[in-house]
Amino acid sequence: MKKKGRVWETGNMRKNGEKKGQGAGGLGQPIEVQTDQTFNPFRNDSRFEGTYEVVKTVVLFPVMLLRAVLFVAALLLGYCITKIALLGAKKVLTKPFPTWRRVLLMPVRFCARIQLFSCGFQWICVKGKPAPRQEAPILVSNHVTFADPLFIFFRHLPVIVTAHENLTMPVAGAIMKAMQVIAVNRDLPDSRRNASGAIKRKAMCNDWSHVMIFPEATTTNGKALVSFKAGAFTPGYAVQPMLMRYPHVHMDPSWVAEGPVVYWLLFRLMTQFHNFMSVSSSFLPCHHHRPFTFFSLTRVFLC
Repeated sequence: MKKKGRVWETGNMRKNGEKKGQGAGGLGQPIEVQTDQTFNPFRNDSRFEGTYEVVKTVVLFPVMLLRAVLFVAALLLGYCITKIALLGAKKVLTKPFPTWRRVLLMPVRFCARIQLFSCGFQWICVKGKPAPRQEAPILVSNHVTFADPLFIFFRHLPVIVTAHENLTMPVAGAIMKAMQVIAVNRDLPDSRRNASGAIKRKAMCNDWSHVMIFPEATTTNGKALVSFKAGAFTPGYAVQPMLMRYPHVHMDPSWVAEGPVVYWLLFRLMTQFHNFMSVSSSFLPCHHHRPFTFFSLTRVFLC
């Protein structure tokens, strides 16, 4: 798509001296960018080519096999623990878990961290201190790849908003139920309205975990933000923005429409020496009466 005039860009996309006259606007305003280049936030441009990539893949192939075994073992262990934690549970998606069930789910969070480790994220740079749930009940983040929810699950064990069909996935579907997700059925006209009500009910009650929302409702390559859905902001509660970045040279981990399938992404991640992930967070004060203002402030922070 053609980006001309005002666009929202992330730190990965900013470059010095792009066009004369480019600069930041007023407080709370997007950066002015003048460009005639075509930019597609849904394309992964990384390629598997060159002698270095071939040699590295051959050398790290035995490591990849060990990482794959570790990834699957952590997934299956997390699934088994989840099934035990959900024994006898009723109204899983509508009633908050008691403390003892949350304690049983703690090992599952560490299984998610093991999966990130097996994908080459040996260490993760985290900037900023998350606000307590009582201050900011809603988390919002950009969405780049499958590693985003793994990190957020490990760090926060939140209630996430997801597509209803994800609950039918083998193994991962059971773990999502343990997160007490807010499921959105895109085939039902009233589903989004019901989801908005569920977000508000769970955000206002401290018996629930954080409510986690990806306001773009899709994945991008992390170079720019696309239009936000307003569901996270209409309740008027404080929001904790998070920005996920994946600095890279040889391998772009973004899982987008015009990119490789998830199995190839896993293979490429596991055949890298190390993959970088950076997470930045900042607590923004609550705007009860002007959700659009809060919506705009959050986009400015993520940019």
